[in-house]
Amino acid sequence: MTDMMAPVAGPGFEPVQEPALQYAGFWIRAAARLIDLIVQFVVAFVSGALLTVAFLVGAALLRISAAHAVGYLKTVSAAGLIASLIGAVVYEALFEGLHGSTLGKLVLGLVVLDQSGRPAGFRAAVTRSLAYFVDALFIGLVGYASMRGSAQKQRFGDRWARTVVVRRRSASPGSLRTGGRFAWVLAVVLLAYGVIIALGQAIKL
Repeated sequence: MTDMMAPVAGPGFEPVQEPALQYAGFWIRAAARLIDLIVQFVVAFVSGALLTVAFLVGAALLRISAAHAVGYLKTVSAAGLIASLIGAVVYEALFEGLHGSTLGKLVLGLVVLDQSGRPAGFRAAVTRSLAYFVDALFIGLVGYASMRGSAQKQRFGDRWARTVVVRRRSASPGSLRTGGRFAWVLAVVLLAYGVIIALGQAIKL
């Protein structure tokens, strides 16, 4: 009786299996980070240029020496350094929390998911972004050692946030955000990062 009720083997009865997640290694993730650093540098440069123009216009209206205004902006301050650190965290957390991939990760076909393969939440994105300052110690050797000891290639930030970085092609379609979403996330992130850097350049502490 049991044999009669068993499904007949054949193409129509083959179970559908989700593809196994392909975890991203250290070097491709380092390359993605390098792309993001270049993007941040470009945005910071543009923000600085716009801020300089604004200061020169303000100096002209207030009849202040242009050289004095430019000299003020060139002064390195603690606020500028703090702003660069905050900006880096905001850049990563917004991209990964709202979309799953930074610009660098998207270019190289990577995405951040939670350990179950679902989109990572904003809280997890903030956690792993803050933890990067631990993983980046000793030129990234701390993160490299953590990834070598993990089957899912997790750096400490991933372990604490319970996230993984995988190849986008290996993730289920339901765990990926659309390209249209990335467009507005990109605009939001670049604007937020630019404003933070500009404020850091303008404020002298």
